[in-house]
Amino acid sequence: MSRAVRLQHIEELLIGTSQGYTVQELASKLGVHRTTIWRDLMEISCEAPVQQVENRYLIDRSNYLSSVKLNQSESLMLYLALRRMVRRPSSMPPLMTNVMEKLKLALRNPSAGQLAETIKVLQSEKTASSEQAHVWETLVQAWIEQITVRITYHEAGSADNGEYEVQPYLFEPAVMGEGVYLIGYSLTHDTMWPFHVDRIERAMLTTSRFVRPDDMVVDTILRRIWGLWFGDELTEVRLQFRDPTVASQIRDTLWLPSQKTRDLPDGGVEWSVEVSSVRDLVPWICGWGPSCDVLEPAELREHILELRESIGGISMGTDATQQLSFSRQFYNSLLEEIDGEQIRTCLQCGTCAGICPFGYLMDYSPRKMIAALRAETFDGVMESDMVWMCVSCYACTESCLAQIPLTAGLMTRAKEELMLAGSVPAELQDALEKSQRYGNPLGKSPRQRGDWAKDVHPPVPIMSEIQRPVDVLWFVGDYGSYHPRVQQVSRAIARLFHALGVDFAILGPEETSDGDSQRLAGERGLFEMLATKNARVFEKYQFNEIITGDPHAFNALKNEYPKLGIHYPVRHYTQFLAEHLDDLSGLLTNELDAAIAYHDPCYLGRVNEVYEEPRDLLRAIPGVELVEMAHSREASLCCGGGGGGMWLDGFQWEQSHVRLSEWRVMEAIAAHEEETFASVIPTEKDRERKRKREAVCHTNGGERPRILAVACPYETPRFEDAIKTVDGAETLIVRDIAELLAYAIVAR
Repeated sequence: MSRAVRLQHIEELLIGTSQGYTVQELASKLGVHRTTIWRDLMEISCEAPVQQVENRYLIDRSNYLSSVKLNQSESLMLYLALRRMVRRPSSMPPLMTNVMEKLKLALRNPSAGQLAETIKVLQSEKTASSEQAHVWETLVQAWIEQITVRITYHEAGSADNGEYEVQPYLFEPAVMGEGVYLIGYSLTHDTMWPFHVDRIERAMLTTSRFVRPDDMVVDTILRRIWGLWFGDELTEVRLQFRDPTVASQIRDTLWLPSQKTRDLPDGGVEWSVEVSSVRDLVPWICGWGPSCDVLEPAELREHILELRESIGGISMGTDATQQLSFSRQFYNSLLEEIDGEQIRTCLQCGTCAGICPFGYLMDYSPRKMIAALRAETFDGVMESDMVWMCVSCYACTESCLAQIPLTAGLMTRAKEELMLAGSVPAELQDALEKSQRYGNPLGKSPRQRGDWAKDVHPPVPIMSEIQRPVDVLWFVGDYGSYHPRVQQVSRAIARLFHALGVDFAILGPEETSDGDSQRLAGERGLFEMLATKNARVFEKYQFNEIITGDPHAFNALKNEYPKLGIHYPVRHYTQFLAEHLDDLSGLLTNELDAAIAYHDPCYLGRVNEVYEEPRDLLRAIPGVELVEMAHSREASLCCGGGGGGMWLDGFQWEQSHVRLSEWRVMEAIAAHEEETFASVIPTEKDRERKRKREAVCHTNGGERPRILAVACPYETPRFEDAIKTVDGAETLIVRDIAELLAYAIVAR
C-alpha cells in the first residue's frame, strides 16, 4: 500500500466513525507501525479537522468536505475511467458533463487538457433529454435516501415495457460494452436484479423506505447478477490467446461467471462464454490487440478483423496484462531514484556481497536482490528480515563496478517497503516512534537538548536567547546533546570554538533530529517531517554557515535537505577546524606522546570524501604518531551504527553474534602491533582503571598509549562498549578528535 493510499484510508476511517480510533487500532487496521500512524495523523491534520477525544481520533463529517488531490498517474487513471464512460454520449449519465467540469480542476496536465477536449465533444454531441436527466436524479435520490422507486423499463428485444418496484443498492458500469446498471432488490422479481439505466424510461419515488443490508458484499452481488446476463437467446463466443503471459492473465481472472477455459499445448488458452449480446464483447476483445483471435462466431471474427484493419492494427483499449507484480512495481520505483537506471547495468559480479560487512550472512545481498528483481521474485526479499542487517555504510555503492546507487536506492527502498508492511524490529520501531514524538531517537525531552552546555565556561550561546546574527550555527545533533559520553565531545568542541574566538551559537531546545539515519532505516516520511521542522527554525535566524560534529547530520544538510528545498552552507567541524589550522596550531602546546589510529566515519569519508582534514588535525598535535588500520579511507570498516544500526544492536546480535564495532577494535589493536595501551587523558571512566594502566605502562618500559580516534558521535560509545568484550583491548583508549585537540590546548 502506497503512502497516498494509506492516508486516504485513514481519512475514510476517521470520517466513518463517531467513536474514533486509537493510534494502535489504526495501525492494526492498516498493517503498519504506530509511528507511521502518528506521522500520518500529523499530515492529515494539516488539512482536515482531526479531533482528539482522550486517546481517540475522528473527523466530524458534518464540518468537513474532503478535497481531491491527484498525482500524474492518478490523473491518468481517472481520465481513462471517464473516457470509458463517455465513449457513447447517448449512454452517458446526463450529469457526467457537470462532474467532469469539476474534476478537470482536480486533474493535472496533460490529463486535464485531454479531458477538456473530451468535454467539448460531449457538449456538441450529447443527446440526453430532460426525461433522462429526471430519471437519473430520481434514481440517485432514491439510492441516497433509501426510498423504493417505481420504474418503467424497456426490456431488450421486446416491444413492451415492464413496471417494477426496486430498492436501489448500487450503480455499476456494464461488465462488457457501455452504459450503467442500477442493481437492487426487485420486489417484482423477489430477488436481486440488474436494470440498464438507459432503458429506464420513467422513475418515480414511492412512499416506502428500505434499509440496505449491513453485510452486503458488492463483489458477491455482482458475481451473481452478471451470471443472469439479460436475454433469452445465448450465443457462444470462443476466443484464443496464444501468448503465455496473456494466457496466464486470462486463465487466472474471472471475466464472466459463465466463462470456460481450456489450456492449449503451446502454453496458450482457449476462452469461451455464452452471452446474448455479442457486440458487447467487442471493446474488450479489441483491448487485447493481436494477442486475441476470435474462433467463433464467424460474424464476430469478421467484425474484429475489419476493426483492426481500419485502425492499422493499433489497439485502443487498455491492456489488462499491465497489472504489475510487486517485483515490477518495486523495480519501477527504483528507476525514479537518482541514477536509478543504472540498476539495469548490474554485472552480477558479486563485489557488493563480498564487501558488505554482513554479506556472508544475508539471505539477499544486493546482487541477489537485483537478480530477484530481474526474475520478478522480489516477494521473497520482503519475506526475509535480513535486509535489516544492512547498516547503510555505502561500501557496496563505493565498490560497485557499474556505479549503481545500491545504498540510497535499492537497500533504502527495500527498508521502506518493509516499513510499510509493518515488518520492523521492535527496537527500531521504538527509536522511530521516539523520533516522531520527541524529535530525537533517545526519547529525551526537547527542553533538555541544551542542558549539556550549562557547566561550560565561557557559556555556549543559544540563538533564541542572544537574538542576533552569528557567523556559525552549531548543529549539535541528538547524541551530542543527550548521550552522556558524547556530551563530553560537545564540551570539547565548545572549548575549541571559544579558544579560536568563533562567533557561534546553538539552537538548544529548538533543534530537532536531522533525520538522516531514520531516512536510511526506511522512514523517509519521518525524515521529511524532521527536516521541515529544522528548516522552519533555520529561517528564524541569521548565520553564515552550519557546522556540525555529526557526519550523518552533515550528510543530511549537505545532500538530502536541498532535495526538499532547504539550502544552507554546511561543514563538518573537522573541515572547519582544518581551515583554521594555522591559528589552532599556535594553541596546541600540550604534548600528547601517543600513537593514534584514526577511524574514517562512513558518512564523513566514504560518502562525502572528507579524509585528509581529520588526519591533518591529528598530525598537528605535538607528539602524535598517526598509524593506519587495515581498512581506512574509502575502504573503512563501518562501526555498525548507520542505517538504523544504532537502534538494531539486539536484532543484529541475534542474527550474527558479533558486532562490527568489535571487528574495528580488533583492527585498531592490530594496527598498534599488539603493544600495551595506557591512558594519558583521564575521564570519569578512565580514573577507575588508571592505577592498573600505570602499572602496565611501567612493566612494559613506559610504552606510549594507543588511541583510537573518531569523528562521529555514534562511534565513541560504540567502540568503548566493544573494548569491554574484545580480549586484549582493555587499555585501548577511544577519543574524538575534538577531545584530543582540547587536551592539547588545555593542560591536565
